[in-house]
Amino acid sequence: MSRTAKSTPKSLRLDGWDQVTTRLYVTFWFEGRELRGYVGESVAAALIANEVTHLRWSPRLRSPRGAYCGIGLCYECEATVDGCSNVRTCVTSLVEGMQVARQWLGPQDELEGIRPTDGAPTRGAM
Repeated sequence: MSRTAKSTPKSLRLDGWDQVTTRLYVTFWFEGRELRGYVGESVAAALIANEVTHLRWSPRLRSPRGAYCGIGLCYECEATVDGCSNVRTCVTSLVEGMQVARQWLGPQDELEGIRPTDGAPTRGAM
């Protein structure tokens, strides 16, 4: 029996969900990518549905972080929203045209040449 790779779905939403809901879509932006989400859902839920799970890096270990508790207690889902940093995306409602970006590590890391990328940054990497 041979194993075949499964294709990645375009969205993590349930199949057929669009036919059973009357919710309206809004367009928002994540690091220059145009994405869609439902009116009133949290920013974190919309990002996860669009396969974006990495929102920031842990300050000490430099490991990628994303939504964890979903109720605003753990601060793992912090991102930059409309230019404001440290926004908890799991308790922030999505609105039309919202601009979302990964959370920077901090000014000291920026001075040391650490930039956010898809992988976890390390000190001195550039």
